[in-house]
Amino acid sequence: MDKDFTITLIGKGGRFSTLINEELDFATHPYEVCLQEMVFTPGSWANVRAGANSFLVYNQLSADPYKHKTLYLPPRRYNTVSDILYALNKVMANDYGNFCDMFFYHDYDDRTSPIIFPQPADEPDDFFKAQTLFKNHFGKNKPIIMETVGMRDKPDVVTFGASRNTLLLLVFCRELALILGITESLSKPVSGIFNRWTRKISTLATDLLKNNLTMMWIYGNFIVTTMIGSIRDQILKQVPIQDDTKAILHSVFHTQDFIPVQRRKMQSFEIWIQEGPGSSSVLPIDEEIILVLYFRRIE
Repeated sequence: MDKDFTITLIGKGGRFSTLINEELDFATHPYEVCLQEMVFTPGSWANVRAGANSFLVYNQLSADPYKHKTLYLPPRRYNTVSDILYALNKVMANDYGNFCDMFFYHDYDDRTSPIIFPQPADEPDDFFKAQTLFKNHFGKNKPIIMETVGMRDKPDVVTFGASRNTLLLLVFCRELALILGITESLSKPVSGIFNRWTRKISTLATDLLKNNLTMMWIYGNFIVTTMIGSIRDQILKQVPIQDDTKAILHSVFHTQDFIPVQRRKMQSFEIWIQEGPGSSSVLPIDEEIILVLYFRRIE
């Protein structure tokens, strides 16, 4: 084999394998490898992921207002404001009942503003019907109206709160807080939200598309293991994510961190990507990724 060469791997998803044209012999001579280039799309992973989907709930009307529960938003991609608000409402209702504080559409500064319950088009309406059993759930003696596709009179304000049965204070993890418009950066502290918290729909819709992943950890089955804190694993590269737009990002790594290649013959190369060494699953990526590996012989 040549003393140095590159291999380009192309795949889709958080774990993929590439079968190259011929078998390579890494047993006869020792080699090392580094990740030289990477092409990917920031934000092509789920915006709510396991390990970055929790929020604390304090009921200020309970006997112990400092006691909290940790709730979890189901991990997946949430594409619309109503999609994520509906899911948050469902999670809270499971623990605090159907008449707890919730997210809805209403403008308190407009006396004529209706009260609209977020309803994704692909979800059944039984959750909405449960809200109607409490006649003044959201106050102002106004009936709540279920959101429908193309609704024209929906207020452009998202509101949280309104229940008389609970007074919930929510503190989201930083990843959720970013896409909900509660914080502007993953590096900034997160404040809690409570009754009458509001955001413009347009602002929340934009924040929902923000990238809330700071680092990708790239692993490979063709390299030896190295120490990561207190554990040993096949880590190839840590890739910081600095772009929060949905555009192709081409990273050329000028700092080349070489890792010894396993001493064996191989033709298939497997890559998997995680959010961090403590993550229990691969990163759910739904677009193509290109990796350029640079191999060189150890003299």
